[in-house]
Amino acid sequence: MPAVLAAAFLSACASSPRIVHLSPPGESLEESHFAGEELYLKEFTVKNKASSDTKEAEAGLRAQFIEHLLKQGRFSKVVDATSPGMPVPPGSLSMSAGLQLSIQDDHMSYNKAILSMYTLWSIYPRKGSVTIIGNATTSRAGRTLSSRSWTSMQEFSYVLFGGLRTGPIQEAFKACYEDIFTHISVPMSPEGGPGVSKGELETLVKASVEKATRKEEKAYDSDADKATYKAPESPDDFAVVVGIEKYMQVPQADFGERDAQSMREHLSALGFPQRNIVHLSGSMATKSNLEKYLEHWLPEKVNESSKVVFYFSGHGAPDIDSKQAFLVPWDADVKFLRQTGYPLKKLYAQLNGLKAKEVLVVLDSCFSGAGGRSVLPKGARPLVAQVDEGLEQLGKLVILSASEGSEIALSDDKQGHGLFTYHLLKGLNEKMGASTVKALYEYLVPRVQDGARQQNRDQTPKLSAADAGLGAMSLGR
Repeated sequence: MPAVLAAAFLSACASSPRIVHLSPPGESLEESHFAGEELYLKEFTVKNKASSDTKEAEAGLRAQFIEHLLKQGRFSKVVDATSPGMPVPPGSLSMSAGLQLSIQDDHMSYNKAILSMYTLWSIYPRKGSVTIIGNATTSRAGRTLSSRSWTSMQEFSYVLFGGLRTGPIQEAFKACYEDIFTHISVPMSPEGGPGVSKGELETLVKASVEKATRKEEKAYDSDADKATYKAPESPDDFAVVVGIEKYMQVPQADFGERDAQSMREHLSALGFPQRNIVHLSGSMATKSNLEKYLEHWLPEKVNESSKVVFYFSGHGAPDIDSKQAFLVPWDADVKFLRQTGYPLKKLYAQLNGLKAKEVLVVLDSCFSGAGGRSVLPKGARPLVAQVDEGLEQLGKLVILSASEGSEIALSDDKQGHGLFTYHLLKGLNEKMGASTVKALYEYLVPRVQDGARQQNRDQTPKLSAADAGLGAMSLGR
């Protein structure tokens, strides 16, 4: 009898539905190059379904995918042409989509199942992850115009009634479906770029040509590039990481892109999921992309328990007339800074308005115009201590910046990083990622000061917060 019950119990746990109902789709942040066209969905397959998933459930999932195509792909009409014999008019736009489902579970052994029955399944820990691989191919007249694929993974973990509960697993599937549909429902542009506009594509081509024709550069291998620690993943944490070295119109900011790449690696080691880190490097760090991810993506993603990090390595600049400080995007023109730069005050107001529990801003730049990682229009004089960095109303923000207002942010040519960023990453490694912002700041100050003195300069990192207690924010979980 126990064997029969155990078999039934194991069977019930294994047959949890993998097709679930999704939330209504939101607006896509990607440009839809087929907006306004009629689309025929001629194939929609779901592989590795559970035995409890019905044909009706699969039809419902297909209908929800069509909703995403209409809302996020911005098609004027989507025709479900998946039924056998359903005609697709010649020359029309068509799509074939497929999903591959999988689940990695802490499976129960036979003995565990017996034990779970005798304890009434009250305490049975269960953990694992759900993965969905999605792809969508768009074509016309037999010619493939776009092929998009995306992989999404969500972990689940719970203790009480682990043998009977399926809700956390279904929530993980739901999150994966919504992530997949968001990415594959907007076909790539006809020009061949993955969801970029024609202007952005021209920018990428120009940057690629410059990279291919410039002289080979020195390879750097810093002892701070890679994280020597690894924290558990925290799915509610988000980051935007920006690094710019070679600008379109202004002098380069040495090692800005290396800084950002290494910071991204360390944030991942601190528990920020890779899927939750936006990395804008070089020619992708345009003003429009900063606006897109700071003003739309972050507000849509973060919640009340989120930790948010914004990191910027590149030039800052002061507006000569207003004395306001600006971040300098890749495509900025310092002669028209108010039109092409990103104001620090706006950045702080945007981040302060997030629902997040904690927000850290890290700036390896300076704003006086006196050199280093700051720039001015030709002929203008440095403003030194006159610059308004927007620190009046910080709210929940904690800001860790590379230098005091009258100083410049230097580079460490030996390590191939900004002086500030190098010691920041080095400190994270020495503290194994387990540090408060205040403790990291206290680690930074003497080391950055010493490094600057070796260059016959002064540089002192600055920690700004409305409440001294906010410095106790932990970088890891």
